[in-house]
Amino acid sequence: MRNFFKEIGINKILLKKSNSIFDAVKSLNNSKFQVCLIVDNHKKLLGTITDGDIRRSIIKKINFQDKVTKIMNKKPIFIGENFDVISAKKIMRKKSILQLPVLNKKKQVVNLIVWKDEKIINSNKVIIMAGGLGKRMRPITNRLPKPMIKIKNKPILEHIILKLKSQGFKNISISVRYLANVIKKFFKNGEKFGVNIEYINEKKALGTAGSLSLINHKKNETDYIILNADTIFNLNINDLLNFHKKKNSLLTMAIRQEFLKSDYGVIKSKGYKFDQIDEKPIITTYVNAGIYIINKKIFKNIKKNKYLDMPNLFNKLRERKNKKIYLFPIYEKYDEVGTLKDLKKFI
Repeated sequence: MRNFFKEIGINKILLKKSNSIFDAVKSLNNSKFQVCLIVDNHKKLLGTITDGDIRRSIIKKINFQDKVTKIMNKKPIFIGENFDVISAKKIMRKKSILQLPVLNKKKQVVNLIVWKDEKIINSNKVIIMAGGLGKRMRPITNRLPKPMIKIKNKPILEHIILKLKSQGFKNISISVRYLANVIKKFFKNGEKFGVNIEYINEKKALGTAGSLSLINHKKNETDYIILNADTIFNLNINDLLNFHKKKNSLLTMAIRQEFLKSDYGVIKSKGYKFDQIDEKPIITTYVNAGIYIINKKIFKNIKKNKYLDMPNLFNKLRERKNKKIYLFPIYEKYDEVGTLKDLKKFI
């Protein structure tokens, strides 16, 4: 595979040390270069924040209102502005980095080098769960399956398929049941959309994991990517897949942060003794993003034609020893279109 460098404009990725971690998340989502550069008033480099730093901060439940200085790398790797390509490549390979700030003699940021790979075709099979009744979207779903509801003039499912195609995933199976012919008639074999589409036909509701029992997985040697058909996301599935492989995981679930504000003062105590009261605190928790990677070994735990939801599969395997199950935190833009209220956000 041929690799090449791309120099980019830097204004969109520059932040000050007074900025919040939330500002860094917004910058990462908007720039798509997976790095923010923290500078002083003279554009001197103070540190960097990558997508990995954000994911680690989510796991540690760090408050996104905190300053970027709390999580930034204060000893970033950089190169001088008179660099040559061979030297830059050598540094990036040795340090296993994808972004390299370019500084002048005054240590001011003048550019950023991004390591880019040629687009590859990923052989992993993607399975999209699109068989639900969409009860929370009625009356719209009385005649239209939820994945076919249009967002910005395209069905939700089309948004998902085009996103997968842009990331190199072309082998797609769609699990269908409710109003299945509407989906099949629109997407057919996927040729029109530049992908290969097959269908998993559920005769009865089997759940997000149960329908996997209908797959002939013995012919497939790669991990499976499982998606719900009611989410629009900016996550690069390759990042999740690489994490899954690096951890040698059997099951990996993408998770996102949810912030819940209590309407009451929350009491902390030691037995009967008062310790502290937090007035209407914001509680941080993790929620399932409906995106999974599964190893083919998992199929022996799924009974044919038996109802099983993916969360129940995770709980089932958690009880067994030596089962490698991991969580992958996402900060990328993510919208679940599960209710009429969710749909109003796009109108």
